[in-house]
Amino acid sequence: MNQYYYSYKYFIISIMSLAISGLLALIIAISRFPYINLLFQNPLILKKFLIIHVNLALIIWIHTFILAMFFLLPTKIYKFAKKHNPLIRIFILLMKTNIIFMISTIYIKSATPILSNYIPILHHPIYLINIIAFAISIMLSYYTTKRLYINIDTHIIPNYIIFGLKIIALSFTVFIFSICISLIYTNIHMPHNIYYEYLFWAPGHILQIISQMGMITAWMIISHNIFKIKQLNYNLIKIIFIFLFISCIINMCLPYFNTTSYLSYIGSTFIMKFHIIIIMTLFLYNFISKLIQIDASYIKTSYFQGIMMSILLTLLGYILGFFITNQNTIIPAHYHATIGGVTTSFMTLSLLLYKIYYPNLSKTMHKHINITLQPLIFGTGQILFAIGFALAGIYDAPRKTFGIDQLLTNPEAYFGLIIMSLGGIIATIGGLLFIYQFYIIYKNKTLFINHENIS
Repeated sequence: MNQYYYSYKYFIISIMSLAISGLLALIIAISRFPYINLLFQNPLILKKFLIIHVNLALIIWIHTFILAMFFLLPTKIYKFAKKHNPLIRIFILLMKTNIIFMISTIYIKSATPILSNYIPILHHPIYLINIIAFAISIMLSYYTTKRLYINIDTHIIPNYIIFGLKIIALSFTVFIFSICISLIYTNIHMPHNIYYEYLFWAPGHILQIISQMGMITAWMIISHNIFKIKQLNYNLIKIIFIFLFISCIINMCLPYFNTTSYLSYIGSTFIMKFHIIIIMTLFLYNFISKLIQIDASYIKTSYFQGIMMSILLTLLGYILGFFITNQNTIIPAHYHATIGGVTTSFMTLSLLLYKIYYPNLSKTMHKHINITLQPLIFGTGQILFAIGFALAGIYDAPRKTFGIDQLLTNPEAYFGLIIMSLGGIIATIGGLLFIYQFYIIYKNKTLFINHENIS
């Protein structure tokens, strides 16, 4: 196997996670469609579906994909380590096992769904053990090779992107420490729904910051390799990653003031609104100013369309975040737009990864990769999904309600949920096209793997 073998393995885990998450999302979106929602007589199982969907999409898909990017980094300049890395193989096997057990918890009656923000939980030992083991496996994966400690520029990952990937690795470690600190400073005797809300509040914000770092890393890899943008300000990008890392550190420290304190709770929100968004806006200004200078021939490509949809979703998510005042569907509109931007960027980068993992693809396949409308379809669906949810939220549609529990009297809220459901269906079609595209390429691939070099 060559130097990209482990990157490929993490990539496969991320793709499978997204596929399962997307199918669950379709069921959930349909369950909120007016009148059809009456067919869903068991809201409890829908809540379990939602929890699995969120964790597959928010933790597993995003962070295994980031690992796939990280493992594109070389360990040596010309030659890679000529032995298997048993620890990485163990972590990959453990991750697959964790996912299976997490999904199977849906069918355990005693597993109570807790719809806590950022990291919802099925309150059951099997689920908790496996999600913790998965998170620890991600963190340790960053430290099991020399990639974190050396700085080698490659044609795929230039120097300024290497710095960002290393900051992401350190930030995920901060996330794990944040969980530990929250465990110490959160009263375990509180009701479960309140306990997990406070426990995961600050760590959940750290995950959001990491996902934003992963997204801009994906944008830069595409821009460097496809659009040939070379003049990005390296020092500015370095400063942006450092400030985002500082945001993670501050979030990690907030639970020291007790997770139920006003400072701890409002501090994370303040950092998100007035620190992270300002930093990301600064990056976007710099990035877009370079993006509009690219050759016009790139505009019709799926790479350009994917990045533009990702940027639009990100900006929409930021705007909606400022309109959150109550516990209504503006909240899921905000984070679905924000996470949708991340997912779209990763889907778009996957088109480049196919060329890296499968260098012997036919010319027909390469042409298909360049002109596919999949990122455009998925992004459009996500935008409609977020706008519909936001419209329903303006008219006080409650969040975290499903099936027959969804009590609506306002026609405007109904209209918003119809747009949301249609957007969800379009986004799911885009997601299914992504999985189908992966299947077609995988089926027609000539694998890059050989047995001479093992990283």
